[in-house]
Amino acid sequence: MHNSLSIAPDSTFSFIVETAQEMRLDHFVTQQFSGYSRSFFCSLIKDGLIRVNTKVASKTGFTLKNGDHVIVTFPPAH
Repeated sequence: MHNSLSIAPDSTFSFIVETAQEMRLDHFVTQQFSGYSRSFFCSLIKDGLIRVNTKVASKTGFTLKNGDHVIVTFPPAH
């Protein structure tokens, strides 16, 4: 899990899903970062900043499976 205070704009994080059960993408990324809401990650998904297995995720409810590769890019500073 990553502490939200140390994440700089344009930072990218990579995860391999390790779970026996399927999980929604928005729930998975919310669990990886403390201090960020699920709605924040839903916005990143809608903005094309989260990829699954090299493809841009298009749905917040995308179902992840064991072994999926998730890449999260935080938005640039305004």
